Amino acid sequence: MFIYPSFADIFRNNCGNIGVPALTLPAGQVRELLDLALEAPETEAVVDLEKQTITVGELSFRFESEPFLKERLLGGLYESGLTMRKLKKVMAFEAERPAWLPTIS
Repeated sequence: MFIYPSFADIFRNNCGNIGVPALTLPAGQVRELLDLALEAPETEAVVDLEKQTITVGELSFRFESEPFLKERLLGGLYESGLTMRKLKKVMAFEAERPAWLPTIS
């Protein structure tokens, strides 16, 4: 998991594609988390994706999450998993394609 005030779109999307949350919080909240991590490195961070909160010790912050990414992360679905959900439709499409076109196997 990454927590920062902002991310480049491609980095955030790549993180989501491999199942790693890239969470954004205001800079002041990120600083508070970093300060706490330096003071008490053993403190555990708890991220609740459903409630969209991160709690570290006494600190608790709400973060925003794109709904489709949230659904994918909660469902453990990555790019290939999303494709596999449509495998019957893909195979039906391939079966109807003209024989001279390349096929998948």
